[in-house]
Amino acid sequence: MMLMFEKPTGTSETVIYGGLSGKLWHRVKINIKSLDEQTHLVECDAYRVLDKGDPRFEEETKLSRLNRKPYQHLLEAVKARLNP
Repeated sequence: MMLMFEKPTGTSETVIYGGLSGKLWHRVKINIKSLDEQTHLVECDAYRVLDKGDPRFEEETKLSRLNRKPYQHLLEAVKARLNP
């Protein structure tokens, strides 16, 4: 199973990484793999996305581990739902 979340970045980050070409977004993909009935592996990858939604020009750049820290709460929410 995969969950995907997106949100627009702030103006300063858009200027730094997006330039004048378009709006910049953050995209987080959470993959959930069932290893057995009670064990799940939850993985998270975060991306910077330029020209979101344009099939010809959309560009996805994976963020470094340091830039993924703000998305830890998403992983914890998924864990809470998997282990009630």
